[in-house]
Amino acid sequence: MEQWQTLSEGPFFRSARLDCALARTRGALLCRKDGEKLLALPYAPDAPFPLAELFCFARVQEISGRAYVVYRLDPQNSPIF
Repeated sequence: MEQWQTLSEGPFFRSARLDCALARTRGALLCRKDGEKLLALPYAPDAPFPLAELFCFARVQEISGRAYVVYRLDPQNSPIF
């Protein structure tokens, strides 16, 4: 079972642009799993897509009954296909 935690504030990505977009998102979750990180951002079909710059790396997943966009990241917080 995945253990999700609230993402702490502050720089996360190596890109200031992505960090700025992430800072505008509320309710981000983080999970560490098998040497990777999973970043989950709340998703609503009628709202802007979270981190649209990375949409091709995203998958929609339910976590605790809510829809999230989930990104797989390497140890340096770069997206993994």
